[in-house]
Formats: sequence, C-alpha cells, structure tokens
Amino acid sequence: MDSDRKWMAEAIAEAKKSRESGGIPIGSVLVAQGKIIGRGHNQRVQKNNPILHAEMVTFQNAGAFGQIYTPNPLCILLYHHAQCALALLSCTKFREL
Repeated sequence: MDSDRKWMAEAIAEAKKSRESGGIPIGSVLVAQGKIIGRGHNQRVQKNNPILHAEMVTFQNAGAFGQIYTPNPLCILLYHHAQCALALLSCTKFREL
C-alpha cells in the first residue's frame, strides 16, 4: 500500500532524528484516519532515560491529541521491547507495519 510506505517513511525520518542527536536510530508514528496523531524516536541515550523507546514517546505525544488509538497503524522500525509490547496490548486492535 502506498499509504503504508508513506507512514514507514515518516518513521524512518524519526529514526534519523534520533541518530542525528546521538541516539539509537529507531522511530515510530501512530496514524488515525489517515493522519499522524503521534510520532517519536528513541531518546534513551540523549536523555539518559531507559523508558524513552520510540513507541513510548509516540504514545506520549499522541496522548496530547486525545485520540482513540484503535484500530490504527503503528509504524516502527524494530521489534518491540517488553514494556512497549505491554503498552500496545493496552491499546487493542493495532495494525503494525
């Protein structure tokens, strides 16, 4: 799907932001109704915080929009860490790319 490629390109752009700031190059975006409602990149190294995985930052940023997360695609560049997988389980019906 062309839209899937578009969202993955956005996640890659987030990963590049992390790499450019000295971090681990992982990015993600959360999409609802054809719009990005949350985006983030790994900030564990930059902020010396072990919970700032790309998914967690994305969920935090999406929360500011007050959107319902299901059933929306989450684009992430790697497999999930355990804490991120648990966060995903709390928001059922995700479609991962």
